[in-house]
Parts: sequence; structure tokens; C-alpha cells
Amino acid sequence: MTTSLVRGFAALSSTAVLVVGLAMGDSANADSPAEQLDQTYRCVEQRLAPRAVDFYDPLGDVTAYTRPRVGVTRPVTIFGDMDGGLARTVLSGMRAGMVSVPPGHREDLCSLLVLEAESARHANGQSLKTYQASREIETIQGRLVGSLHFQQVERGSVVWLGDIVFDRLTNNIPAMAKLLRALRENGAVIITGNHEWYYKPAGCTNVVWGCLAESRARYTAEDHQRLLADVFVAAHYDPADHLLHTHTGVKAKADGSLSTSAGDVAGYRDKTPPELAAWLNRQPYDWSAMTNFRPSDAAMEFTEVFGGNQRVSLVHGHNDCFSLKEHWVVAMNPRYGFRCHIMSTAAVTLTPSP
Repeated sequence: MTTSLVRGFAALSSTAVLVVGLAMGDSANADSPAEQLDQTYRCVEQRLAPRAVDFYDPLGDVTAYTRPRVGVTRPVTIFGDMDGGLARTVLSGMRAGMVSVPPGHREDLCSLLVLEAESARHANGQSLKTYQASREIETIQGRLVGSLHFQQVERGSVVWLGDIVFDRLTNNIPAMAKLLRALRENGAVIITGNHEWYYKPAGCTNVVWGCLAESRARYTAEDHQRLLADVFVAAHYDPADHLLHTHTGVKAKADGSLSTSAGDVAGYRDKTPPELAAWLNRQPYDWSAMTNFRPSDAAMEFTEVFGGNQRVSLVHGHNDCFSLKEHWVVAMNPRYGFRCHIMSTAAVTLTPSP
């Protein structure tokens, strides 16, 4: 990362960014995931302005929940919307124990995280537009992804809840696609968000959909359709966890049907959770319906009994915060709610009962 680029973003955001040597130390002896995370946070904190330093708090303070009423046989780590942020996706992969960054590339990660936080702090402002269109950031992101090492995990033990390709922090789309394929191949579940919809490069100008990223010219609609087919699912249910993951959530209706972004499901109580997940995964992708479907918190207090008396807890992103509802209890730190769509990412780890 060049000093001129960092200073350029500092000028755009009217925020002083301290450019220092790699505070976390590129030591080959500090290779455990915990040490890598600790070094990364120290580096980012030294460089961020005070007003942006809490940008990564939710990823730095992943709360562990024990779920005594529904058996969990393994830890399950779940991440909310990534807002298109490649560096945030790498950081969350590190937090989940799936991603390792070689010593020579940790400077790239630290610099990218600083730039994401500084630019995103201004919502849809000029600094964010500059971030999206930067060829230099695109180069660094590609270099970082090419350097990563991945650890296999049990399928479904790590979940990303969507809005990960096209969003405010989009830049190098081919590099993000490569990263997501590697995460999927190594056991992660990646849920389709409404921001996974593909805008054609011609006529696309909205920063909210990552339209200013120059890499769009080298990432075709066909490329994206293959990525959606190979990597993404609309819903995931695993009987070991009794968790149903979607991006938009669902809403139980008084008439006995279930409202989803893909339409209503009649007689859903006669369906098992795997059958509901399979139904959701068969429905056509409709970005507009997904964008506009936002069940309220009250509606998300959904712990209905499915076929065979199977209980299920629902996990979703999308509604401006990461949400997990469990048996009429909101198992979530309230502080995540107001940060989520000013680019902060919530995370939760569910752990087995004692």
C-alpha cells in the first residue's frame, strides 16, 4: 500500500490516517489464527482515526452463546452481511479459523481494512466511490487473495449470510469470486443475499450496488451465474445444529402459511426443516423481492413446530442487522443493530451445551 493512496483517502474523509510500519510484525513465528488476528487488530487500531476505530468491533468481539434448549453438537460461527468487503471477508475467515495470511501479505490486509473503515464511515460519499474505483486497491486485493491458505472445516460450521459480492465495499470482483470459491470448497456455507444480484456494467452507477468497480468490465453475467450456481445457496439447514440460515428471514402468518421473500408456503407445519430449505433453494432468484422483504423483529420471533415436532431456530442477515432468534429470546448483542448497515459486521458463535 502506497503512502499516497492512504493520504488520498485521508483527504477525502477529512480524517488523519497514521501511516506506520506494520505494527503487527511480519514474523513467521506468529502463525496461529489467534496471533494473526491479534496482530491484525493492533495494526488496524494504530492506523484508524478515533471515529472509525469501532468499525471492526463486532468481528473483534465474537460472542459465544450456549443454546441449552436445542442441541448443538459443534461450534457454529455465523457472519452477517459483508457489504461487499473483501478484506472483511478475509478477516472473518481468519476469525473462523478457515483463513491464514502469510507473513509477507499481512501489510496488505491491514492497509485494506483501514481503507474499508475510513471510506465506509461516509456511507455513500465520495471516499467510498473512490474506494470502489481504485485500480491500486484492486491490485492489492488480488495479491492478497492469491496468497491465502485455507483450512478445511466441517460443512455448515461456518456460515456467511450474504451481501458479499456487490455492495458498497465492492472493488475486485474476480478476486472476491476466487475467495468465495475457496471458502465453499473448504466447508463454508454462503447464503445468497439480495446484493448478489448482477447489474450489467452499462448504465450501472449506484455505489450501493458496487457499480463503480472497474473490475466489472472483466466479470461477466455468465461468470456470476456460474458463481451463484457453484457457491451460493438461498437456505441451509443442518439437523446437527437445528438452525435454518437464510438472508432475508421468514415470517409465520396467522393463516398457517409461511411468508418468505420467494413467496408464501402453505401448510408449512407439515414440512420438515430440510424440506423448507430445499423449497427455498428451488425458487428463482428475485433481487427486488429479496430487497423489499424485511420481516420485523416481532415477526422473526419464530420458533414454530415443523413436521415431526422438529424445532428450528432461524438465522438471517439483511434487515439492517444480523439476527438470531431462539425460542422467544433474542440471542444477540443489541449494539450490532445500529451499526450493521453503516458497514459493521456482526458475528456470533454458537457453542454446544455443557
